[in-house]
Amino acid sequence: MPSPTEITVSQLSRRIGLPDSPAIVDVRVDEDFAADPRLIPGSRRRHAQSVEDWAPAYAGRHVVVACQKGKKLSQGTAAWLRHLGHSAESLEGGNLAWAAAGPQHTRSRSSHWARRKPLVPAVRFQSRTYAAPRRRWDRAGRSAYGACMIRARRGS
Repeated sequence: MPSPTEITVSQLSRRIGLPDSPAIVDVRVDEDFAADPRLIPGSRRRHAQSVEDWAPAYAGRHVVVACQKGKKLSQGTAAWLRHLGHSAESLEGGNLAWAAAGPQHTRSRSSHWARRKPLVPAVRFQSRTYAAPRRRWDRAGRSAYGACMIRARRGS
């Protein structure tokens, strides 16, 4: 169970890609980053020692801070951001927990929905074959019956 100042990997993965997604800051030391250079989607690398310099860039946004294990650096940086008046949490388990969660946590909802194919051709196909199989259709997808109904409404 995370503390009130921590967010779990599953909670963060549900919020990535949404309009109100938090800003994710990676504060790993250079040695840890060199050992595993993968970043959480949407995160930016910052140095924990210069938090006062980059903190104003996140004014008005919720911030999630991640380090290697989710202990000292991320908790201290999140506490410093809260001291400066920002809404901040640390990632429980850090980047190691994110990597252990697997690749299913690297895709956002918005990218998933953007890849869906439109349903219009399927609806048109179903209406032709199931709803009115005996009607004649032209290339634009209009039936002769529909054209007669349109002319009747116009009075011609």
